Amino acid sequence: MRFLLDANVVFDFQHSGQLKALADAAGKLDLAFAEQVADEACLVRAGDSAETVGKKREADRILRGSTFSTIEILPGSPEAALMAALLSPLRNVEKKDQGEAASIAVASTDVSVVFVTGDTKAVLWALNELYGSGERVMRTPVFVRRLYDKGALSANTIARVAARVAGRGAPPTWWASWLASIRR
Repeated sequence: MRFLLDANVVFDFQHSGQLKALADAAGKLDLAFAEQVADEACLVRAGDSAETVGKKREADRILRGSTFSTIEILPGSPEAALMAALLSPLRNVEKKDQGEAASIAVASTDVSVVFVTGDTKAVLWALNELYGSGERVMRTPVFVRRLYDKGALSANTIARVAARVAGRGAPPTWWASWLASIRR
């Protein structure tokens, strides 16, 4: 199983000071992102603040130096066609939604991929597009628990990331008790 991460998952780890831990987890589990997500996290753009430039350069150094795989969408491919449809002018999408659209397009043709996101809109968007092989959408809390259960993240890392994602969307019923059980 390959976990295809949305940019907000990467940002949750980065803003909690745990991006290196996520990159290290890629050595234990198959972690990937669409090229558009990698660009959102790492590519310096005109107009970025000095702080954002620093964060993007750090992300580029950490992520591109890890075993994360980057998935490219080739022109003319079924993925490119779906991405174009998802980003069509008829839809109300923002520039930042390109990573989600790319990830959903990749997951639509690769049934071994699980799309991981913390964005409620992206979850709904993916649930509308991914069909035929079971649900392959995972929210950040479930992903974090999976990484912990596989020995890819420490309890300290989990606590820091959990503080970052607290209050975003409906937490799973088991979230608070599980977090309490892993803190020693």
